[in-house]
Amino acid sequence: NIRGFDVSAADIAVNGMYGLAPYGHVPVEFAERVEVLRGPSALLTGITPDGSVGGLINLVPKRAGDKPQTTVTADYTSGSQVGGHVDAGRRFGADNQFGARVNAVHREGETGVGEQEKGRDFASLALDYRGDRLRLSFDGYMSREEFANGSPFNAQVAESIPAPPASDTNMVPGLYGMQEYQTGVARAEYDFNQHLTGYASFGVLTGHQSGYITSTHVTGIDLAGAGTGYSVFRNEFLDSVSSEVGLRANFATGDVGHEVVVGATQLEQATGFSYIRASFPTNIYAPAQTVLSAVSGDPPTQEKRTLTSVAIADTLSFLDDKVQATLGMRRQQVDVTSYDNAGVQSGAYDEFAFTPA
Repeated sequence: NIRGFDVSAADIAVNGMYGLAPYGHVPVEFAERVEVLRGPSALLTGITPDGSVGGLINLVPKRAGDKPQTTVTADYTSGSQVGGHVDAGRRFGADNQFGARVNAVHREGETGVGEQEKGRDFASLALDYRGDRLRLSFDGYMSREEFANGSPFNAQVAESIPAPPASDTNMVPGLYGMQEYQTGVARAEYDFNQHLTGYASFGVLTGHQSGYITSTHVTGIDLAGAGTGYSVFRNEFLDSVSSEVGLRANFATGDVGHEVVVGATQLEQATGFSYIRASFPTNIYAPAQTVLSAVSGDPPTQEKRTLTSVAIADTLSFLDDKVQATLGMRRQQVDVTSYDNAGVQSGAYDEFAFTPA
């Protein structure tokens, strides 16, 4: 939540590009830093996939430093959750022009909730090349999380609020779920001369989650703790292709300096899900075994979206850079098509807008 507005996990950028961060729990082990910009950011990056307007969150991946570095970390969480994290970076070549940074994480075990287990695996690879004029980089990662015998849930009481159950009570035993994402991003920069630089980036993400990830709840709880439980099985996918290209120029007109950027971005996404819900009587003090129901097969595509934009901005500097002013404009195109479960188009939206700043 930034400036009173929700920020969706879908609206987190990686190196300024949307559609490449995993949903749910966003890993930070591969990030050098997390940048947060409060306020409107459409001029900088274009519209966010889910339309968050409060600000921008950007993950900047780690790179290998000039000195060799290896870190091994062990961790313990509640229950018997144990894990480890390895972070290693090296540079190679006569001038250290080649670099590689690897991060790997594994965690598993029982949680603080009775008989619930969770596991997590994450691995990332960052490669880069630093030449006199040419700079190249590649970032790839794999993220997988899974849980067994229990799920997050919400509860709604019928009248008065009953006494709380023990904090380690497994409210919805038997539930399970998994989510996994794979991403690859390549970037190139080239200095044509000391005043002009070109850049281009291309990235893809594939994601899938299945199981009782969200929407599990217990309703109508009375003072004796009895209520109705609902288990919701979801099978969902997300495919993203994100790209950008542009030029950066710096020059002066008299005593005024200019840093001009002209760029274009495009994000193509396809999403789809299927779900099934089951209900069962339960009690928050003695939870019943959850009724399980699952859907199989690949979910149908329900939405395709293409976000395309072109922007130009000029940062003017005065008085030896003591005063700066940025002027710019972005043209944003939003093209969304929705489909029903039979694959028949059910809706469409195709509009554009100009964003000055």
